[in-house]
Parts: sequence; structure tokens; C-alpha cells
Amino acid sequence: MKNSSTIIIIFFLICIFFLSFSKSYSYDTNKSWKFYLKRGEIQYKNEMYNFAIESLNKTIFINPNSYKAYNLLGNIYYQKKMFLTTINFYKISVRIKNNQKKIHYKLGKLFSYYGKTQTALFHFEQVIKEDKNHIKSNFEISLIYQKKGKIQLSSIFMTRSQKEAKLLLKKDLESIKILLSKKNYSKTITLYEKIIKEAPSLTELYFNLFNLYRTKGKLKKAISILEKLKRITPNEKKLYILLGNLYFSKKFPGKREYYIKLSIKNYQKALELDPKSFEANLNLSDLYYRIGKKNLSKKYEEIAAKLIE
Repeated sequence: MKNSSTIIIIFFLICIFFLSFSKSYSYDTNKSWKFYLKRGEIQYKNEMYNFAIESLNKTIFINPNSYKAYNLLGNIYYQKKMFLTTINFYKISVRIKNNQKKIHYKLGKLFSYYGKTQTALFHFEQVIKEDKNHIKSNFEISLIYQKKGKIQLSSIFMTRSQKEAKLLLKKDLESIKILLSKKNYSKTITLYEKIIKEAPSLTELYFNLFNLYRTKGKLKKAISILEKLKRITPNEKKLYILLGNLYFSKKFPGKREYYIKLSIKNYQKALELDPKSFEANLNLSDLYYRIGKKNLSKKYEEIAAKLIE
């Protein structure tokens, strides 16, 4: 008897759900799914996201295979920072139509964000199946293999990304030389930012942008670009020394102790990469002296002194 009552209640709830669903997503039979898709596209473009969601849901209700509707819904929920919902819509879209390099790239980035490296790799590989020289996907694959310790494989994808980037962005790279010769640093910075966004594999540009930021007194941006470069070239000693210097010598809003810890962490990483670095030992000695840790200061000073004997 109890089981029968439970079944009746569940059946009743299901009926209510479908009645409400059909009411919410009822549509004019004289209008096709293309009408609702077009309306959704316009609403999305004008950032009328809730209205767009309604239109796109109606599109899917009429035509469940409208991959464009799923893509737009994914984009909307991305704007709302509902990334798991975005992933679900994109996944449905690529099941309907697999050859969508933009969506596979977005899925790769989202899965990377959640630490799902292998799934991210799958989606980046789907991109290069369609476009072998895709700059950003080759770059992302390179980073994944680097983390896996497959350095030679990583280098192949990084080189491919860099080669394609230099070809496609040749005019922009030439424009930078002209702007620098005219000392137009503001426009140079803007162009560097644009290129790095489009081709993050061009690592030689990061230091150039860092120096321009520092020249213009944009220290937070200077630090930010080096922190990004650490992700790409984690074994570059110079990066950690520069960051250690900035975190220690410059005054930033917030607790001083926090930046001191960051400085120490970066100097120690530099020494991990190269224990015989005179500069890292000397700077760490100076830092410890200034915060009152005389014994540690003496230790690193002695190491630095022995390095130049």
C-alpha cells in the first residue's frame, strides 16, 4: 500500500512537471525554430541574457539538434560564471556537430580550469585534428605535456605554435619595432598585450612587455606578466629573481608580510633551480637582514661570498 501511494505521488509530480514545461516552452506553431534562434542571437548580442535563454530553450524544444542554440546557451552561462552549466551545453553541441574547433578549445580551457587535464587534452587534440597549426591549442597541449614531464613532446607543440604565430602576426611584430623607434610606449604596450593574448606562446615578448610596464610605473601589470610567464617557462631562474626583487623592494597595498613571503618563495625557487646563483643568495641575505633574521642573512651572505672567491 505504501509503495502504491509513493508511485501515485511520483506519477502526479511528473505530470505537473511536464505540464509546466510545455506551458513554459509553448511556441507559436506558425514560427519555426530558426525564428527563435535568430531572436536568441539578437538578444544575446544585446546582453539580454534571460530573454535569450527563453528564446534558445524554445529553439531546442522545437529542434533538439540546434547546436548553435546550445553554444549560445553555453556562452550565456559562461558570462554568468556558471561554468559547469556551460560545459554541459558545449558537450551537447559537439555531440551534435563534432567539427567545432572554437567550442572544443573553450571546453579544453574549462576542463583545464577544473584540473581535468586529460579531458582538456582530448578537446585541444580535437581542435588540431581540424586545424593542425591552431596557435592556442598547440600552446595548451605543450603546457600539458610539460607538466607530464614529456619535454620533447611539449617542445614540438610549442615550436609549432610559435612558428604559426610569427607567420600570422608578422605585421604586428613589425609594427612594434616602428612604435619603439618612435618611443610610442603606450601604443607598443597595447600591441604587445594584443599579440600575447592571440599568441601566448611567443614567450620572448613577455620580458619586453614587463620592461615597458616597469618603465611606465605599472608594477602590478609587470608582476602579472611575469607570473603568467612562470606557467609557460617554470624553470627560468631569471623570472624568480625579478619577482623576488619586485615583491621585496616595492610597496603594494595590503600586508607587507604577505609580499615578503612571496619574495622569499621566489628567491628560494631561483636557488632550487641554481644553488650557485650569486644574485639570488645575495638578495635573500639582504631581505633576511632587513626583516631582522640575522642568522639567515649571514648564511646566504657567506654562500654568496664563496661563489666569487
